[in-house]
Amino acid sequence: MKEETKKRFEAELSPNARLLIALFDRCEVGDIVTYDEMSSTIGIDIKKKRGLIRTACNRMQYDKHRVFAAVRGEGMQRLEDSQIVKVTEGTGKRIFRAAGRGLKKLACTDTSKLDEDQLNAHNVSASILAAHRALGGAHAKKQLAAAVERQNHEIPVASTMKMFST
Repeated sequence: MKEETKKRFEAELSPNARLLIALFDRCEVGDIVTYDEMSSTIGIDIKKKRGLIRTACNRMQYDKHRVFAAVRGEGMQRLEDSQIVKVTEGTGKRIFRAAGRGLKKLACTDTSKLDEDQLNAHNVSASILAAHRALGGAHAKKQLAAAVERQNHEIPVASTMKMFST
């Protein structure tokens, strides 16, 4: 990010967001910033301003490459690398389930009542969601895991798509 753009974004942050970012910035891997600490730092109950937590987490991720996750009832924890991998596995599972729900909703559509643009949008959505389901399933994960193990790095998107195009 350009320095001038970064300064502009910082100027647009609220004082409370800047205070939380500074608090999160002091965390070492494994540290938990409690909700009480956050509340006392900004002078109001953080539960009433949860968006500030997301802002601080996003800025730490984008600017400092540090990832935080919620610890139920406690606060936000700075994750170590292995924890980040685990968190992203959960993201894949959520996407897989959401794609299935989306496909079920699309299946309720009477496509004969759609105009050409709506029908195209329907078909694009169905195709994308079906691809998410196909690539997020257990069988696909096993195939990808074997390919990643052979190459010892992530697989380019084109290669991934080619693996499943047969």
